[in-house]
Amino acid sequence: MPSKKFSLSLFASIAALVMFSASQAAALNLIELTPTTQNVTVGDQVNISLSMNFDDVTTGGGLEVSYDSLGLSFVSFSFDPAYGGFAGFEMAPADADSANPFSIGFGFFTAGPPYGVSGQNVIGTLVFEALAAGVGTTSTVSTSASNLIPGPFYGPADSNPLVVTYGSAQVLVSSSAPIPEPSTALLLLVGLTGLSAFPNWVNRSKNK
Repeated sequence: MPSKKFSLSLFASIAALVMFSASQAAALNLIELTPTTQNVTVGDQVNISLSMNFDDVTTGGGLEVSYDSLGLSFVSFSFDPAYGGFAGFEMAPADADSANPFSIGFGFFTAGPPYGVSGQNVIGTLVFEALAAGVGTTSTVSTSASNLIPGPFYGPADSNPLVVTYGSAQVLVSSSAPIPEPSTALLLLVGLTGLSAFPNWVNRSKNK
């Protein structure tokens, strides 16, 4: 009987472990940039929203942002006033920072369970300027894991980093829109109108 009880206990433990692993594997933690695609012209300000959408509870972490410096110039990053993070753990590049990639970090703490946050949270806004050198090309802004400072995302009781999927956005830079030229038909119409009025002008001139 003891061996049978031990077998049942072992089976229950394995089943619980499998269920826990399955729930962990099913969790989807996203770092997102929106809009994912946009078309701009040279000199335009390009605004990209940085947000997180986590199934798991996290107390915070960081990420790296890289971009195509041929078509884009970094202007600024600002945290959303309502994102709810802990200001003491905020990390962001200075305006017009030339570092590429650069780091952004943030943390969340609550006094009671779950001691962190999950779900959809808008973190802030990235601002770039579209450059003439990138005309005709698609410039990519990408996010990736932070391995040093501020480091990866953790849960309130995790010893290992959370599994996170990092997003990107694409910006197509074009030259300034050309001034539309009058169509050939319009020019022809103007010309014919002028020609039809010319004989009347000549007759009036003779009668004077």
